[in-house]
Amino acid sequence: MESILSVHLELPKELSRLVLKARRSLGIESADEPHLTLYLASLSKPQAQKVGRELAKLRVRSGVMYLSKIATTKGNQPFISIPVRETSALYELHKLALAAANAHRGGSLRKIDRHRIKLGLYSTQEKEYAQKYGYPKVLKLFRPHISIGTAPAANPRLRRSIKGLSMPLPKKFRPSAMIVALYDFDGQTGAYLKKTFEKRISLL
Repeated sequence: MESILSVHLELPKELSRLVLKARRSLGIESADEPHLTLYLASLSKPQAQKVGRELAKLRVRSGVMYLSKIATTKGNQPFISIPVRETSALYELHKLALAAANAHRGGSLRKIDRHRIKLGLYSTQEKEYAQKYGYPKVLKLFRPHISIGTAPAANPRLRRSIKGLSMPLPKKFRPSAMIVALYDFDGQTGAYLKKTFEKRISLL
C-alpha cells in the first residue's frame, strides 16, 4: 500500500457520464472518477496538502481541450482511453502541476517506477524523468488522455464491443477546476482504494 498524489482536471458532468457508461458497457470496474491526469507521484498527506495550498495561491487559467477518437492498446486486456490534443493551455497546466508537486516530493518514487527501472523496462528518457520528477510521463513524454480503463480478460467479443461503443463524444470541453487528490493505492491490484485528501481549485 502506498499514497499516490494525483493532480488532474475535472471533467464536465456530461463527459464524465459518457466515460462511466463506456466502462459499464465494457465490464470495466473502476473506483476512479473520470478525469484528465496532469501528474502522478508518491507523496505523503502533508506533502499533498502543501501542493494543494501552493497551487491554490496561483491564478490558474483554463483553456479549451480537444478530444480525439477512442484509442486502444493491443493485447487480450487492452487499455482504452480518449486521447486529448496537447495544446499550449493544457501543457501549461501540466507544467504548473509538475513544478508544484515535484518541489514537495522529497525524491520519492512510486513503487511501480522503482520496479520498472530495476527490470530495465524504461527508456533512458523515462528513467531520467522518473528519477528527476517522480513520474516518467512528463514534459516531452506527456500524453494527455481520459482513461476509460483496462478491459477484463477472456472476452472474445471485446474488440467488437469497443467498436460498437455508442459514445457521441463532444469535440472539446473547457475544465472548470483542477483537483489535487491523494489516494491509498494497492500496487498488486492496481486499484485506488480510498481518497484521503482532496482540494478543488477553480480555474479562471
